Amino acid sequence: WWWLYEKIGNGKIPIMNLAGGTEIGGAMLSVFPGMSLKPTTVGMPCPGFDLDVVDEKRNSLINQKGFLIIRKPWPAITRGLLGDEDRYIQTYWNQYGDVWFHGDYTVKDSDGLWFMHGRVDDVINVSGHRLSTVEIEQIVSSHPKISDSAAISIPDQITGEAIVVFIVAKESKEVNLPEQIQSFVSDKIGKLAKPKLVYIISEMPKTRTGKVMRRLLRAKLLGQDLGDISGLENPLILDEVRSL
Repeated sequence: WWWLYEKIGNGKIPIMNLAGGTEIGGAMLSVFPGMSLKPTTVGMPCPGFDLDVVDEKRNSLINQKGFLIIRKPWPAITRGLLGDEDRYIQTYWNQYGDVWFHGDYTVKDSDGLWFMHGRVDDVINVSGHRLSTVEIEQIVSSHPKISDSAAISIPDQITGEAIVVFIVAKESKEVNLPEQIQSFVSDKIGKLAKPKLVYIISEMPKTRTGKVMRRLLRAKLLGQDLGDISGLENPLILDEVRSL
């Protein structure tokens, strides 16, 4: 967001941000003309959506990070997954039963603006400390020599889980760039967030909509079957990942 605002918009052009999803059928949060904005906001609920941010006991929250839910049906609601009804129920309805659990950490502030803070399941547990992959990736990507990054977890006998980071360098590979990134993350977040491993690749495996397919990176490291890769835009990158 900040890169787009400062580098492309020169700090002058407002960003008309939004949040939605395939299973939502469009946007559920959006910036609208005439709104007073704050950095990184995704605006406010779109017409037809009864959204809320709640804690684990389903209490509504203001100015606190919580879980994004949808309390009532909306026009384009997904009613099931073809051939996998159990997964549909488990993913969206199992948390609270009668409301849609979207799986995103979200904040609604006192001015009515909403902010997304990453997926609930995008968390790495290192020695009992829950670390956000979103935060790790933001720090790594802020390094002047890095253009893209992805953080995943792998099992670790000592810490439970360990952090592994994949990076795309802006220029030619530097021999000690992985060590630089390890120190950079440790200094910015803390020693517990220091990646155990850092791999340099030429580009990230992404879907056609630009989402990084982290599961492929994790499956490769753990020697697991890659599963369905039909949504992968750049399949040739898998050969590079396999050769790491």
